Amino acid sequence: MTPINDSFVDLDVIVTIGAGVDVKPTPSRYARAVAAALDGRLAVCGRATDWIVFRNRLATLASRNHKQITGALNLIAPEVGFRLAPGLSERVIFREFFPVGLTAFDQLDEPVLGANTGMSRLMARIEVRELIEKIGLLPSDALPGEGRARRQRAVSVS
Repeated sequence: MTPINDSFVDLDVIVTIGAGVDVKPTPSRYARAVAAALDGRLAVCGRATDWIVFRNRLATLASRNHKQITGALNLIAPEVGFRLAPGLSERVIFREFFPVGLTAFDQLDEPVLGANTGMSRLMARIEVRELIEKIGLLPSDALPGEGRARRQRAVSVS
């Protein structure tokens, strides 16, 4: 998995983007190293490995930059050999949980974090769940589409 911020600087880690509109992006040194590692694993154990790129710390408001990065990722994904997974938003709750060693899925102690983490925590859980769902790492007892159903319930509550 490769997390990238929503910027052409981070995108440049995966592909080298030319200055002109007609210049085709080429895989970067990092992308070639990932491809070599994937080929190496296939040669050793006979199992293909999935390279997943997801965007991290996404702004909650749409922007021209967001649209440009989305377009660029959709264009280069099949050529470079990765698939896209849903990203994670820039959420204060992620920053608040990290220093105390918690995740959005941990049981919370109100005195530690306060009582106002409910909806923010729920939305963080939904995002992480959707990422895990897209990657294919759900436990065997999880129901298909459970993340979407939770998101719809959360939106109807707010």
